[in-house]
Amino acid sequence: NSKNKKWYRCISKIIYTGKNAKPSHFEIGIDITNEITRQKELLKSESKLKQKLKKLKLSEEKFSKAFHTNPSIVGLSTLTTPSRYIEVNQTFYDKLKLTPEGTIGTKTTDLFIFDEHFREKASEKLKKEGRVRNIETKLITKNGNVEMDVLISADKIIVDDKAYNLTTAVDITERNKAQNKIKKELEKNKVLVREIHHR
Repeated sequence: NSKNKKWYRCISKIIYTGKNAKPSHFEIGIDITNEITRQKELLKSESKLKQKLKKLKLSEEKFSKAFHTNPSIVGLSTLTTPSRYIEVNQTFYDKLKLTPEGTIGTKTTDLFIFDEHFREKASEKLKKEGRVRNIETKLITKNGNVEMDVLISADKIIVDDKAYNLTTAVDITERNKAQNKIKKELEKNKVLVREIHHR
Protein backbone atom coordinates (compact mmCIF):
# COMPACT_ATOMS: atom_id res chain seq x y z
CA ASN A 1 0.00 0.00 0.00
CA SER A 2 1.56 3.32 -1.13
CA LYS A 3 -0.03 5.17 1.79
CA ASN A 4 1.94 3.00 4.25
CA LYS A 5 5.17 3.38 2.32
CA LYS A 6 8.09 4.60 4.42
CA TRP A 7 11.17 6.53 3.38
CA TYR A 8 14.49 6.25 5.18
CA ARG A 9 17.81 8.02 4.95
CA CYS A 10 20.59 5.49 5.56
CA ILE A 11 23.82 6.52 7.26
CA SER A 12 26.64 4.02 7.01
CA LYS A 13 30.00 4.21 8.81
CA ILE A 14 33.00 2.01 9.41
CA ILE A 15 34.27 2.23 12.99
CA TYR A 16 37.22 0.84 14.91
CA THR A 17 36.80 -0.11 18.56
CA GLY A 18 40.49 -0.49 19.32
CA LYS A 19 43.99 0.07 18.01
CA ASN A 20 44.38 -3.33 16.37
CA ALA A 21 40.65 -4.11 16.13
CA LYS A 22 39.02 -5.14 12.92
CA PRO A 23 36.77 -2.53 11.32
CA SER A 24 33.07 -2.83 12.08
CA HIS A 25 30.30 -1.69 9.82
CA PHE A 26 27.73 0.58 11.48
CA GLU A 27 24.47 1.49 9.75
CA ILE A 28 21.45 3.53 10.88
CA GLY A 29 18.15 4.38 9.14
CA ILE A 30 16.37 7.69 9.80
CA ASP A 31 12.67 7.90 8.98
CA ILE A 32 12.23 10.81 6.52
CA THR A 33 8.72 9.91 5.30
CA ASN A 34 7.20 13.18 6.56
CA GLU A 35 9.96 15.21 4.92
CA ILE A 36 9.48 13.46 1.55
CA THR A 37 5.70 13.89 1.82
CA ARG A 38 6.12 17.63 2.47
CA GLN A 39 8.49 17.95 -0.51
CA LYS A 40 6.02 16.15 -2.78
CA GLU A 41 3.18 18.38 -1.61
CA LEU A 42 5.34 21.45 -2.14
CA LEU A 43 6.25 20.35 -5.69
CA LYS A 44 2.58 19.64 -6.45
CA SER A 45 1.62 23.04 -5.06
CA GLU A 46 4.34 24.76 -7.13
CA SER A 47 3.18 22.90 -10.24
CA LYS A 48 -0.44 24.04 -9.68
CA LEU A 49 0.72 27.61 -9.07
CA LYS A 50 2.72 27.58 -12.33
CA GLN A 51 -0.32 26.30 -14.21
CA LYS A 52 -2.52 29.01 -12.67
CA LEU A 53 0.02 31.73 -13.53
CA LYS A 54 0.28 30.38 -17.08
CA LYS A 55 -3.53 30.46 -17.46
CA LEU A 56 -3.67 33.94 -15.91
CA LYS A 57 -0.99 35.23 -18.29
CA LEU A 58 -2.84 33.68 -21.26
CA SER A 59 -6.11 35.20 -20.04
CA GLU A 60 -4.48 38.63 -19.65
CA GLU A 61 -2.97 38.38 -23.15
CA LYS A 62 -6.36 37.44 -24.62
CA PHE A 63 -8.05 40.31 -22.77
CA SER A 64 -5.39 42.79 -23.89
CA LYS A 65 -5.67 41.66 -27.52
CA ALA A 66 -9.50 41.79 -27.46
CA PHE A 67 -9.37 45.21 -25.76
CA HIS A 68 -6.96 46.87 -28.17
CA THR A 69 -8.22 45.33 -31.43
CA ASN A 70 -11.93 45.89 -30.69
CA PRO A 71 -13.54 47.93 -33.50
CA SER A 72 -15.84 49.56 -30.93
CA ILE A 73 -14.84 52.38 -28.56
CA VAL A 74 -13.51 50.76 -25.37
CA GLY A 75 -12.34 52.43 -22.15
CA LEU A 76 -11.23 51.19 -18.72
CA SER A 77 -11.94 53.69 -15.96
CA THR A 78 -11.95 53.87 -12.16
CA LEU A 79 -15.17 53.41 -10.19
CA THR A 80 -14.39 56.46 -8.10
CA THR A 81 -16.29 59.74 -8.34
CA PRO A 82 -15.26 61.41 -10.53
CA SER A 83 -14.24 58.47 -12.75
CA ARG A 84 -10.89 58.67 -14.57
CA TYR A 85 -9.60 56.75 -17.59
CA ILE A 86 -6.65 54.43 -17.02
CA GLU A 87 -6.65 52.72 -20.44
CA VAL A 88 -8.49 53.06 -23.75
CA ASN A 89 -8.16 51.39 -27.14
CA GLN A 90 -7.04 52.88 -30.46
CA THR A 91 -10.64 53.09 -31.74
CA PHE A 92 -11.37 55.43 -28.80
CA TYR A 93 -8.69 57.87 -30.02
CA ASP A 94 -9.60 57.50 -33.71
CA LYS A 95 -13.37 57.93 -33.37
CA LEU A 96 -13.38 60.59 -30.67
CA LYS A 97 -10.37 62.50 -32.00
CA LEU A 98 -8.65 62.50 -28.61
CA THR A 99 -5.02 61.92 -27.59
CA PRO A 100 -3.43 59.67 -24.93
CA GLU A 101 -2.00 62.75 -23.18
CA GLY A 102 -5.43 64.32 -22.91
CA THR A 103 -7.26 61.12 -21.97
CA ILE A 104 -5.33 58.88 -19.54
CA GLY A 105 -5.82 60.07 -15.95
CA THR A 106 -8.44 62.60 -17.05
CA LYS A 107 -11.93 62.75 -15.51
CA THR A 108 -14.61 61.37 -17.82
CA THR A 109 -16.71 64.48 -17.07
CA ASP A 110 -13.87 66.65 -18.42
CA LEU A 111 -13.96 64.80 -21.73
CA PHE A 112 -17.66 64.27 -22.39
CA ILE A 113 -21.03 65.94 -21.96
CA PHE A 114 -23.35 63.24 -20.61
CA ASP A 115 -27.13 63.16 -20.51
CA GLU A 116 -27.91 63.23 -16.77
CA HIS A 117 -30.79 60.75 -17.10
CA PHE A 118 -28.49 58.31 -18.89
CA ARG A 119 -25.74 58.72 -16.29
CA GLU A 120 -28.08 58.05 -13.38
CA LYS A 121 -29.69 55.05 -15.09
CA ALA A 122 -26.36 53.49 -16.13
CA SER A 123 -24.69 54.14 -12.75
CA GLU A 124 -27.60 52.63 -10.80
CA LYS A 125 -27.73 49.55 -13.06
CA LEU A 126 -23.95 49.04 -12.82
CA LYS A 127 -24.03 49.22 -9.01
CA LYS A 128 -27.00 46.83 -8.69
CA GLU A 129 -26.25 44.29 -11.43
CA GLY A 130 -22.54 44.80 -12.10
CA ARG A 131 -23.21 45.45 -15.78
CA VAL A 132 -25.11 47.59 -18.28
CA ARG A 133 -26.25 46.45 -21.71
CA ASN A 134 -26.99 48.46 -24.87
CA ILE A 135 -28.33 51.73 -23.49
CA GLU A 136 -28.71 54.25 -26.31
CA THR A 137 -27.42 57.78 -25.72
CA LYS A 138 -25.52 60.62 -27.38
CA LEU A 139 -21.76 60.80 -26.89
CA ILE A 140 -20.55 64.40 -27.15
CA THR A 141 -16.97 65.48 -26.57
CA LYS A 142 -16.52 68.68 -24.57
CA ASN A 143 -14.18 70.10 -27.20
CA GLY A 144 -17.13 69.97 -29.63
CA ASN A 145 -15.28 67.89 -32.23
CA VAL A 146 -17.50 64.80 -32.02
CA GLU A 147 -21.19 64.10 -31.48
CA MET A 148 -22.45 60.57 -32.13
CA ASP A 149 -25.28 58.18 -31.29
CA VAL A 150 -23.99 55.17 -29.39
CA LEU A 151 -25.07 51.99 -27.66
CA ILE A 152 -23.29 51.84 -24.30
CA SER A 153 -22.46 48.62 -22.46
CA ALA A 154 -20.45 48.46 -19.24
CA ASP A 155 -19.09 45.79 -16.89
CA LYS A 156 -17.55 45.98 -13.45
CA ILE A 157 -14.30 43.99 -13.63
CA ILE A 158 -11.43 43.22 -11.22
CA VAL A 159 -7.85 44.02 -12.26
CA ASP A 160 -5.02 43.51 -9.72
CA ASP A 161 -7.59 43.24 -6.90
CA LYS A 162 -9.16 46.59 -7.84
CA ALA A 163 -12.62 47.17 -9.34
CA TYR A 164 -12.86 49.08 -12.62
CA ASN A 165 -15.52 50.01 -15.15
CA LEU A 166 -15.03 48.49 -18.62
CA THR A 167 -17.18 50.50 -21.05
CA THR A 168 -17.88 49.72 -24.70
CA ALA A 169 -19.59 52.18 -27.04
CA VAL A 170 -20.87 51.13 -30.47
CA ASP A 171 -21.30 53.98 -32.95
CA ILE A 172 -24.85 53.77 -34.39
CA THR A 173 -24.95 57.27 -35.89
CA GLU A 174 -25.15 56.09 -39.51
CA ARG A 175 -27.71 53.43 -38.61
CA ASN A 176 -29.94 56.05 -36.96
CA LYS A 177 -29.53 58.40 -39.92
CA ALA A 178 -30.60 55.62 -42.30
CA GLN A 179 -33.59 54.74 -40.10
CA ASN A 180 -34.65 58.41 -39.89
CA LYS A 181 -34.35 58.73 -43.67
CA ILE A 182 -36.57 55.67 -44.18
CA LYS A 183 -39.02 57.02 -41.60
CA LYS A 184 -39.22 60.38 -43.44
CA GLU A 185 -39.73 58.61 -46.77
CA LEU A 186 -42.54 56.53 -45.28
CA GLU A 187 -44.19 59.65 -43.83
CA LYS A 188 -43.88 61.38 -47.23
CA ASN A 189 -45.47 58.39 -48.96
CA LYS A 190 -48.34 58.39 -46.44
CA VAL A 191 -49.00 62.06 -47.20
CA LEU A 192 -49.00 61.34 -50.96
CA VAL A 193 -51.39 58.43 -50.49
CA ARG A 194 -53.76 60.62 -48.44
CA GLU A 195 -53.63 63.37 -51.10
CA ILE A 196 -54.40 60.89 -53.89
CA HIS A 197 -57.22 59.39 -51.86
CA HIS A 198 -58.87 62.81 -51.36
CA ARG A 199 -58.70 63.84 -55.01
